[in-house]
Amino acid sequence: TSTGSLKNDIGFSNNNQGIWSFDGVDDHIEFAQTSGQYTQDPCSFEFWVKLDNVSSTYPIVIDFVDGDGIQIYAAGVTPKWYMRGQGAAGAHGSTATISFNTWYHIIITFVGTSLKFYIDGQLDSTATWSAGVITSAKTMYLGVYRDGSSYEWEGNIANMKIYHKELSAAEVLQNYNTTKERFI
Repeated sequence: TSTGSLKNDIGFSNNNQGIWSFDGVDDHIEFAQTSGQYTQDPCSFEFWVKLDNVSSTYPIVIDFVDGDGIQIYAAGVTPKWYMRGQGAAGAHGSTATISFNTWYHIIITFVGTSLKFYIDGQLDSTATWSAGVITSAKTMYLGVYRDGSSYEWEGNIANMKIYHKELSAAEVLQNYNTTKERFI
């Protein structure tokens, strides 16, 4: 586990065993890390997320700093989920589109060059992941771009977890089924 620094007036509710609320203006959370603490190969990101509005061009759920980070964000006129690695390389989008004010369970796994995107317990898409994974010390940002003031998230993030393994399809479905009654 790691303790983050809450920036500005980020909201927190004990509902659903803890939800962070982001206003799309200046709220975010910063987690400092030591080398390889958050990202390793293999790795899986898991979280519940709800987008209320697109108040910035690419609202960020997760970002790691220094230009070679991993970003998980929403984008597009009809928003979809995206993951991008090291610089602009390796951007991959989900096939599913996002509805506002709806909770989604997202798990993204990668091992070697294989990326899998799961939404609500089901495999959404796969890709060859050429962007690599960060193993050096980086700060992880939730709800904002790495500069701490751009691409703000307007909505909620909950139940954020990072695993140092590739979750199997059965584990993804189990995690979704275990927590879905809290969100849908």
